[in-house]
Amino acid sequence: MAHYILEAGMTITASLKAIIFFGYGLRKKNDMKEIDKKIEKYFEDHKGIVKTRSAINMLRWAFNDNFESWLLYVGSANMKKLDSLKEEFLNFYFLNISKNKSDIKLNIDVHNKIDEYMIRIMKLRMIIEPDIQIALNVHTQTKITYLIAKSYWIDEDGNKVRKFTKSLGRAEEFKDGINDINAKQVADKKIKEIMIQTYKDEHEL
Repeated sequence: MAHYILEAGMTITASLKAIIFFGYGLRKKNDMKEIDKKIEKYFEDHKGIVKTRSAINMLRWAFNDNFESWLLYVGSANMKKLDSLKEEFLNFYFLNISKNKSDIKLNIDVHNKIDEYMIRIMKLRMIIEPDIQIALNVHTQTKITYLIAKSYWIDEDGNKVRKFTKSLGRAEEFKDGINDINAKQVADKKIKEIMIQTYKDEHEL
């Protein structure tokens, strides 16, 4: 979904440039109003930050989760992790370089750290609201038809790539086929489980 992915072939470097110069579109006018309120509150709470276009656009990207059903996720463990990571990212982004960690010595170190934060944020957004497709799959040997769930991930360049496939069970177990509500619930659970484990393997070693 557009709120946490980049266009095909668009790297984090290009994405950051787009944010700084053009900003990111928002799904609804109400979303824009709420995000603008958060941005104003952030500047009020951080008096030392100059309100430049670059600063505003980065805050807009950070606050623009753009979930279809965000109320469902308020207070959830994954949402809390996302909010904590975004706060950590913004603290880093607006902190004077001389006050950052010792491993930040060059401009490229800052850029690499921003890349890392943005990719992690996009992955957590995808975990919270994954883009899942359910399809039919016929076993080549048994000829039994199964339902499978397919979903995406964010690669090291910030691109959306197809990565996960999970079997949901025999198609006959779901009376409405690929549109069965139970199939969608099972798919959501299984895909999120593998996403969470993949995120831990990649970023919480």
